Amino acid sequence: MRRFFLCLVLLSTALSAAAQSITTVPVTTPSSTTTTADRCDPDDTTKPCTVAGAYEFFLHPAVVTGAQNQVKEDVTNTNKATTPPDEFARRLHNSYQDYLNLLSFAINDVKESSDGKAVVVRFNPLREGHHLLGFTLTASKPQLATSVSDAIPETIRTSTVTTLQKQLSDTDDLTWSASYSLATVKCPANWSDDASRCYGRTPKAYREIVSALLSDIPVGVDPGKEIKFARELIGFYPGSSSPFAERVDAANNVPALKAKLRELAALDQAARRQLKAFYESHHLDIVPTLIDNQPQVSGTASVRSPGRLGGAQSSTATIEVHFGRNNMNSLRKSCQAFTTEKAIGTCLKQQLDLMADGGLLTDKIVLTAAYNRSNKYDVAMLTTDGTTPVVGFMPVSLPKTSELNVKVQGGRQLGGMVTDQPIHADLSIEGIRSIEGTHRKENRWVGALTLSIPLGKSITIPVTIQYANKREFLTDKNAGIGAHLGISYRLPALFSGGV
Repeated sequence: MRRFFLCLVLLSTALSAAAQSITTVPVTTPSSTTTTADRCDPDDTTKPCTVAGAYEFFLHPAVVTGAQNQVKEDVTNTNKATTPPDEFARRLHNSYQDYLNLLSFAINDVKESSDGKAVVVRFNPLREGHHLLGFTLTASKPQLATSVSDAIPETIRTSTVTTLQKQLSDTDDLTWSASYSLATVKCPANWSDDASRCYGRTPKAYREIVSALLSDIPVGVDPGKEIKFARELIGFYPGSSSPFAERVDAANNVPALKAKLRELAALDQAARRQLKAFYESHHLDIVPTLIDNQPQVSGTASVRSPGRLGGAQSSTATIEVHFGRNNMNSLRKSCQAFTTEKAIGTCLKQQLDLMADGGLLTDKIVLTAAYNRSNKYDVAMLTTDGTTPVVGFMPVSLPKTSELNVKVQGGRQLGGMVTDQPIHADLSIEGIRSIEGTHRKENRWVGALTLSIPLGKSITIPVTIQYANKREFLTDKNAGIGAHLGISYRLPALFSGGV
């Protein structure tokens, strides 16, 4: 699917370049504006068909027929929901609808959770450039804190909780968060002292490198044939400025129109096959992985206020670092000796071929550090009417708590080879340090080193050595170091006899 999608992108680029030479014929390429729902069989008289829909039908007849049958089957077999989602999200969303319309220039996204218990509003004031900044407001359905409900006598707990739940406001439980990350605005194809390493995963930043890899892309549909077709198409609808929006049965020569649409669809299919072959032969499928492996550093801070009866206010700060060994930087660095545009482009293609033929390294490092703090929480008295205390309620007093969670994961292929396959090593270190009040509640540090030894392309033996600062954190309670030996299979490869 990813390859086919890129083929469509490449094809649209080629068609757009060709269309720029058409100065006298205002024609819109149908594939850029037509959706699957618009496709229709022009020979089916029960449904009016547009030119664009007929073109898509001739372009993908099997896809259209399969999609129609699948939709029919899905409608027939789909289970109908018997329990509607919670009304909280819809009620809150509607109450803020006018407010959001007034701030539509600032609010980027408003979504309701599938269970109807939360509304998420996103605002990204800095979506481009060197600094990326985003804010999120999550309104969750307020709930009575467990510590409060458990402090109510059991004999009156159900009725009291029901009464208190009705008194909670829709906006009691709010979580505000802000995320920040750095990104390279433009990553040049040539490696230099001023632009040696790029970071971030904004695809637009690597446009120059991708353009160098696409320097010899085929043109797709012959521009001359496209111009001729465009003029002939307008001839079927004299006076129309958008023939693709017209109905097929309104043409002055319906059989000739269908024949022309089939002709263009055949040209389009040939161009797509050509572009697909180009995409596969140039190993462009690993470019998204190289971008995803770019160094990425991001930080998020959030504050949650669950309301007076919802629990303690809490705040969280998180830092994440991601880095893959094979990335766009390593691709560019391999070509740092070249200076001309043509030489750099040739080198980048050769290096991409070497990466694809030798196997893309899976070496990757992920570091996550999160600090969470909850404030002291007290409920001395509980009332259902504002004046009369609940009889038997035990005052709630929870100390402030804090927790630091650090996790480091990394993997690397080793130089040793077994059955022509490299040995892979993975290291994982996770630590949790929590404090409740003035006392340390937990101090857990666990590390694991796993060596994956291949016994062929379908069988691997993972050997894991674990270390923990306390014995109870390991399966083996008699030692601070544990070991595990296992075996994993690629079942489809085993059963099919393939590799």
